[in-house]
Amino acid sequence: MVQAIEGVIEENEDMGPTLVRLAWHASGTYDKATNTGGSEGATMRFAPEAEFGANAGLGLARTALEPI
Repeated sequence: MVQAIEGVIEENEDMGPTLVRLAWHASGTYDKATNTGGSEGATMRFAPEAEFGANAGLGLARTALEPI
């Protein structure tokens, strides 16, 4: 899997920082009180998280990672 992600970054050098941003935004959705959100389950792929204004442009990273 790591090699596949490296391949995505090699194909598009701008993707590296975008993947870091995707991880940051996914982690930022974690709610300690309800133990929901975060990266578990990759819920940022779905509405409403995918449609939040702060997540604009992250669809490119999600699309690049989808086959992986």
